[in-house]
Amino acid sequence: MLNKKKEFTPDALRVFTSWFERFSNEEGFMLPQHCVSFIKFTTGSPDTVILSTDARVGEFFKNWDSDADGRISLEDFLSFYREKSRQKPDVVWTNLINAKYGNDLKPLSDAHKADDGRVIHDPLTQPRAKITIRQEFFSELIKTMKFLPP
Repeated sequence: MLNKKKEFTPDALRVFTSWFERFSNEEGFMLPQHCVSFIKFTTGSPDTVILSTDARVGEFFKNWDSDADGRISLEDFLSFYREKSRQKPDVVWTNLINAKYGNDLKPLSDAHKADDGRVIHDPLTQPRAKITIRQEFFSELIKTMKFLPP
C-alpha cells in the first residue's frame, strides 16, 4: 500500500479516495453519521447498530480531524490510512478484505470481468445449454445415446 517513501501506491490512493468519496457528503467532508456507515463498511457489519456517539467515531474525529471543525476532509482521511498502513497494516488489510477488495487492491467483484477465455460470460452459449433449450438438439442427442454400448 505504501512505497519506499511511505507514500500511497496509485492503487491504494485510488481505493482510499473512492472510500472517502463514497462516505462523504456533497461538500466533500465526512461527518460523524458518515463515519458510522464507513465503520460498518470496513468491518463487514452492515447490520450492526452503531451510533454517531460510538467511541470509535469520537476517537476517529479526535485524532484525525486536523482543524477540529467536526468534519473529516479527504486529506485527514488519507492521513489516517497512511499512518495506519505504517503502524497496523494487518488492520488496514482486514478493512480491505471486509470491503471486498483483493490483494491487488481491486474489488473482488471485478474478478469475473477478466477476459482470459476461462470465464463463462453467458452460460446460454455453452453447448449443454443449447442442447437442453432446443428440443430438436435434445432429441438427436437421445437418439445417438441409444446406439452407444452399455
